[in-house]
Amino acid sequence: MHSVIICSETDDASQNVARHLLKRAPWTQCSDGPAQWTYGNLQLLVIKDRFIKQEALIRALHAAVLIFSSRHESEKQKGPVFTAHFTGDINGSQHMSPTLARAAPRALKLVVKRLQQLSDIKVLVEVTHHCPCTVNIPSLFVEIGSSKFDWTNDALGDIMAQAILSLDSLPLKLKCVTAVGFGGPHYAQRHTDILFSSEICYGHIFATYQLERLSPAIVQEAFEKSQAKFAYFDRKKMGAEGDRLRLLVLNLGYEVLRKSDI
Repeated sequence: MHSVIICSETDDASQNVARHLLKRAPWTQCSDGPAQWTYGNLQLLVIKDRFIKQEALIRALHAAVLIFSSRHESEKQKGPVFTAHFTGDINGSQHMSPTLARAAPRALKLVVKRLQQLSDIKVLVEVTHHCPCTVNIPSLFVEIGSSKFDWTNDALGDIMAQAILSLDSLPLKLKCVTAVGFGGPHYAQRHTDILFSSEICYGHIFATYQLERLSPAIVQEAFEKSQAKFAYFDRKKMGAEGDRLRLLVLNLGYEVLRKSDI
């Protein structure tokens, strides 16, 4: 089954990456189905609208993994940066209960490690945020930040394209030891460091500012949709929620990893 790369015409970084994907590999144009091009085990789909408005189309795709190529915008994180994260809404709304998309832990680990190998640009894993949230195919966002200058930078678009294309030849279906992450800032530096320095993969990650809103149901969903068996706490940054979440995780039948376990 193919992995599908999704780019948006409304997103400068996404279009930058799409151009370099098409330059970097001998794609074949598709004659049917939503994807426009295919290369090896990858398909490329360029949509006309924003990613969050495409949930119906996305649910209709038949794919092993979905890779959303996007811009990253931040007032705090200045300068060029590559980011990756999973999606989900832990707050819910009048139209939707709190829900998480299925995570692709191995794909995320492989693509961020490849980004790190290809350049000296900072690579960070972010905590789970925004939609699409109802995606039942393992998915991840890979992003170029943090300003229009960076989004349209050809060198950055080419590096991201190379990292994504490397997924064609890597075993995405192999399981890895996966943890759900808790604690720390939005840019999950502690969890990013562990991802790079160990064999552990990460599924959903939640920042300290999100912890008080994590119900037993959403924590259970995070483990299930990450295919994780462990939790890892950024212990110094758990705040008042540390004891509650530790007991919650243990009561759900999952282990809490310590630094010595890694």
